[in-house]
Amino acid sequence: MDIRQQLLEVHSKENSKLIADYIGTNKDRVEELLNLFLGNEYRVTQRSSMVFPIISDNHPELLTPYIPNL
Repeated sequence: MDIRQQLLEVHSKENSKLIADYIGTNKDRVEELLNLFLGNEYRVTQRSSMVFPIISDNHPELLTPYIPNL
């Protein structure tokens, strides 16, 4: 899955869950999402922010290294 493209596909809770499920416990995918969130594309940043709470609920340990950036 191209996370950026999927974020732009549709803005919904279901899509955010789909992306979070794809990310799972993969640290590289979490980092990819973080880079999209910290990027300069307003729409991508906005939509990626909806995925972090889902990841936080399912696998909070994945976000611990990124707390300073968030």
